[in-house]
Amino acid sequence: MKIRFKHGVGRRFTCRDVFGIFIICLLSVFICSDKNFSEALNPPKAYVKVDRVASFKIVTDPSVSEDQIDNIVSSIRLASDNFENSFGIRLIYCDSEFWPNDEPSANVLTLRKDIANNPCDIVIAFTTRQISGNVSTIGIAAAETVIVRVHKDARLQGLTLAHEVAHLFWAVHVDKDGMIMSPELKMTENSWDELNRRIIILNKYQNFHKYDFLRF
Repeated sequence: MKIRFKHGVGRRFTCRDVFGIFIICLLSVFICSDKNFSEALNPPKAYVKVDRVASFKIVTDPSVSEDQIDNIVSSIRLASDNFENSFGIRLIYCDSEFWPNDEPSANVLTLRKDIANNPCDIVIAFTTRQISGNVSTIGIAAAETVIVRVHKDARLQGLTLAHEVAHLFWAVHVDKDGMIMSPELKMTENSWDELNRRIIILNKYQNFHKYDFLRF
């Protein structure tokens, strides 16, 4: 549209021109001032509000090396970010100690006996030993306790940790490729299936200390 202000080639303003400019200005003001309308046109990145915090205690074998400790820290961060972004559950550090048990196999019952006084919600143990006497087992979860076998790949270790922590929120195995709750984890598993998503959300506010009066 050409507009002639004083001189030059063009056409004169009409009532339709003035009305069109008025509507454009009005919409611009409305879009800029109305947050909801603006976000509808340019939606922000999806996020989940954190409304559940689960504290954890880290337990490691004395044989775990410094490099393995770095991997453990990275895997915990990956698992925590996954739970926070997916379910609004944040895993926070509470305490740590070595696991002086020198048995050839690591299991939940022995671990709970060795660390009877635990002020945290859950216990996350990293071991270089076999888990429950099974060479192929890379993680196990029971009784507010997770044991993960140390792995050189922090991402796989983080997926294993997320898988096992999910069991503490009553998640179940699903026979679907690409799902974190697949019984045999692979590097390609990075999604939550709808069933376990609902289960974890349903149980996200559970009390991890309701059975503290029991002694292992």
